[in-house]
Amino acid sequence: MLERSKMLMKTVNRIMRVLLLGIFVLLFQSVRAEEEVTQKLTLRTSSLLKVPVNFPTTSSYDSGISIPYPKEGVKGIYVQAFRAKGEELDRIVHYVDKTDINAVVVDVRDGYGKITMPLETNNQTIQNNTVNEITDTKQLLKTLEKHQIYPIARIVSFGDHLVPYQNPDLTFRTQLGTVWENDEGESFLNPFLKENWEYIAEIAVGAAKAGFKDIQLDYVRFPLGFELIEKYLDYDLGDYSHYTDMDEARIAAVTDFVEYVRTKLKPYDVHLSADILAHAITASKIGGIGQKFTDIAEHVDVISPMIFPSHWVNYALGVKDPDKDPYEIVKRYMVIEKGYIKTLNPSPISRPWIQAFTADFLGEGNYQLYTADIISKEIQALKEAGVTEYLLWNAASQYSSEINF
Repeated sequence: MLERSKMLMKTVNRIMRVLLLGIFVLLFQSVRAEEEVTQKLTLRTSSLLKVPVNFPTTSSYDSGISIPYPKEGVKGIYVQAFRAKGEELDRIVHYVDKTDINAVVVDVRDGYGKITMPLETNNQTIQNNTVNEITDTKQLLKTLEKHQIYPIARIVSFGDHLVPYQNPDLTFRTQLGTVWENDEGESFLNPFLKENWEYIAEIAVGAAKAGFKDIQLDYVRFPLGFELIEKYLDYDLGDYSHYTDMDEARIAAVTDFVEYVRTKLKPYDVHLSADILAHAITASKIGGIGQKFTDIAEHVDVISPMIFPSHWVNYALGVKDPDKDPYEIVKRYMVIEKGYIKTLNPSPISRPWIQAFTADFLGEGNYQLYTADIISKEIQALKEAGVTEYLLWNAASQYSSEINF
């Protein structure tokens, strides 16, 4: 009897251990399941609601170059591409650092049609016409970033001596079928053709991707005096063949081109500027070259009239000898320009080009040496007109440190 009782107790104990073990396993699995559910909910919530650290705050392209717009306004100098490297670049940087200049305008596409530095692009024509006067575009921009020098990419739009010979259908041709050149030996892309717009816009985008903060369109026009020789030339009117007034056709083509480039640059958070002949404003337009001040100004952030006194004929704007009286030329020009700009909403920044070279091509007795004092008079006239931005043009990129900026 005692043995049976012992055996029974052992059996009961064994059963109790099994039951307790089962209960423990069930409890453990229940806790794990709850933890897993909680963990899964936590992960799902995290993936839905938590913003990644590197999530972009805007849709703008980031070139990796950080150079803000100068608070005091852009005061820049023109720099030839081949000088924007090595010791020449060091000299320019030193000049900017010790003066009130804070920006440089560098040729990205020059008047010959050469792309002067490597750009990010798949366009074969751009690649073929890149000469790499600057071999490392990023290094140039990094240097300018280090010194906080505002970089402006000068892109000659329609002056070109390469593409016209590579594809004559894109230019103006003589009646013999050869590429037409003006008296200065310049040839041009045809502004009526959107294929040419796309080509220039792609170069502008490449410059923006590299880190340039301002894209400046130069030669944004037809050749000078084009209206006098157009009937002797063979060329395609593109979408502008329905115009009966060719002045208006040219103005429309140039204006539409500027608007097209602006649209292409929107994702890149850059300013768009355009150079314009100052003479265009005296009659509101120069139809022969397709420039109408107000039409172009409506589609850019910055308008840069080339006020160079040497480019005006005697008695222009009521000034007897313009090259010898730069203060008056600049002063009187700005009165006219301000009248047009105030009609625009929004109005662009006026950032004129001023003469920083001696115009000896005018011939003896018709010019003066453009010393620091003379150039300072141009700047004085701008300041008195309330203009805080300007660019100095010297084709050899040589500038005096004595200029009163």
